[in-house]
Amino acid sequence: MNKRIAIITESKDIPKFIKAIDPKTIIIGWDDDVCQELKERKINHKSIKEVYQYNADLGIKWIKDLGKKRSKDNKNLISIFEFKETSLWWWMEYWLYESYAYYDSFKQVTKEFHIIYNLLIKEKPNEVIYVNEGRLIDRTIKIIANNLNIKTKSINSFFKLVQFKVVKKIKINLIKLFFELRFMIRKKGWWLLGIDSDVKRNNQDQIPLLTINWSSFRDEACVHPIIEEIDKSKYRIYALDVASNNFLELSLLMKKRKDKTVKQLLMENYIKRNELGPVRSFKSLWNSLKKDEDFKSLFEINNINIWPLVTPQLSAYFHVRLKDHLIHLIAINNIIKKIKPKSVITPTETSEFDKSLFLACQKAKVPVIAVQHGVINNDLRCIHDVGEVSLSEIKPQHCPIPTITAVYGQGDKDFLIKRGNYPENSLVITGNQRYDFLPKKIKEYNKAEILEKFQLNPNKKIILFMTCPFSSKMDLQILTEEILKETTLLKDVQLIIKVHPVENENNYISLVESIKGKNIENVVIIKKADIFELLFASDIAITTYSNSAIEAMILNKPLIIMNLTGSDFPLDYSQGGAAIKIEEKGLLKKLIQDLLSNESIRINLLEKSKEYLNKNMYKVDGKASERMVKIVEELN
Repeated sequence: MNKRIAIITESKDIPKFIKAIDPKTIIIGWDDDVCQELKERKINHKSIKEVYQYNADLGIKWIKDLGKKRSKDNKNLISIFEFKETSLWWWMEYWLYESYAYYDSFKQVTKEFHIIYNLLIKEKPNEVIYVNEGRLIDRTIKIIANNLNIKTKSINSFFKLVQFKVVKKIKINLIKLFFELRFMIRKKGWWLLGIDSDVKRNNQDQIPLLTINWSSFRDEACVHPIIEEIDKSKYRIYALDVASNNFLELSLLMKKRKDKTVKQLLMENYIKRNELGPVRSFKSLWNSLKKDEDFKSLFEINNINIWPLVTPQLSAYFHVRLKDHLIHLIAINNIIKKIKPKSVITPTETSEFDKSLFLACQKAKVPVIAVQHGVINNDLRCIHDVGEVSLSEIKPQHCPIPTITAVYGQGDKDFLIKRGNYPENSLVITGNQRYDFLPKKIKEYNKAEILEKFQLNPNKKIILFMTCPFSSKMDLQILTEEILKETTLLKDVQLIIKVHPVENENNYISLVESIKGKNIENVVIIKKADIFELLFASDIAITTYSNSAIEAMILNKPLIIMNLTGSDFPLDYSQGGAAIKIEEKGLLKKLIQDLLSNESIRINLLEKSKEYLNKNMYKVDGKASERMVKIVEELN
């Protein structure tokens, strides 16, 4: 019996499939948006989630194994990309796996491979129908089906195929140009503003201390509280600016120009063009490797070679990202030699740049303190196999790590020991310095003033919905509509939708306006506001996976986590009972009523939240920066 399946990955393609399939064809909807459209058209289908739930650990294990997998001549990727006592693989590994800015990341490749492979193994079709537009998923279906001896029928779109290739080519050239221009603009801009200082004018009575200060307000917020705590009479502080994508943030540049308490340094000023010869060498190596069948055979999953799927990302690395990594490696080495710091502090403990910093410091025997910059959750950058890290040896097989990692709490320490194989004595719990301002700030807040500021009704209870950037439009629509529907049924409740900074608030305005006949005058949409002010004035907080969940717990607010579509969100704050999770429609109204009226339910939830904070944030007492500076003192 012939069995056909049709894999529909985009709702716009549904009309094409209707013409190409018969009633007996099994239709697979790739995501919630497609399934919703099929449902509205009354077309029988299966969701891909019914067939297979992907586990992200599969991708992480694959990339970790890939680096050590040996070819016929007994070489692995770590040894192939050796460079000056280390291996460039430790820089490549994360970029190839996580970067979405260029071509398809290895994370996306492994995810789509496993989903499609398991779908075909489970359904055992004789034929697969799919749209061929040159995308990763189209190529993955073709490769796996061919290896499993399954016929394929593609609904081709010649225009889309050409468009896809042209857009990709233009995109990669624009990104390459961006990196070149960024290097020149930063050097010229800093020179014109007169920010960069001469390191020779160092007071010999002061101890040189290097801090990494990225060109973004987010990282400025991490490092500034620490700099404020350092004794300026004892230490001469150098702040090294490393480029981020928003490197032209003029207000931040002017702030650095005015700051006379530290010596501002620009990374690009510490490397010369003639030092970049290795770029050509590695590009030449890549040109040789991509013709080497033995090398290409390393890239397999389930005994199926996926070389065609990974080639674009690999090629983009050598033609675009490689140069930046080598600039990091060479420049930071030059800076360490020039400044001769007694210790170094970095607020981004897992960045690609930081690996260069850790290596240079280990070579110079300079201790480096890395400060946790965000939630650690299955982050490949801090996951290491046994024997992969060492603070005593510098070898290509060792990925550079910091001398000391200052973590928020015991949960993060346990993760880095278990999943990262970090030496236990290299981890110190300090709390999160980004919240050092909060204890004092909370004392200054006045609820009545906040309510008046945002024109909120003081006679109503406030429910704060803190949004997140959603990967699916369906997630956004279903979740927001449910929150609007349930909260507007409560007369004594006012809903604030706090829109995430990277989201478009018009999406939420449209959804609110579409609900006619409801109590929508009790809905307020805010994008630009101090989240702590809103939390302080609120009675209950709702989110999905936003980091603002932590902030709700800090301000002792009952927290509700909502996931109505079964989406694979990166974080789940309901674990351990720190938040109440809702996964079905029609439950929110009753839960809000219970939290507002039943003191025992509310107290129990807040106690669980405190337990979560104690484990993951240690103390929010305004002294995290002080504890970090104490580490510096002990090292010096």
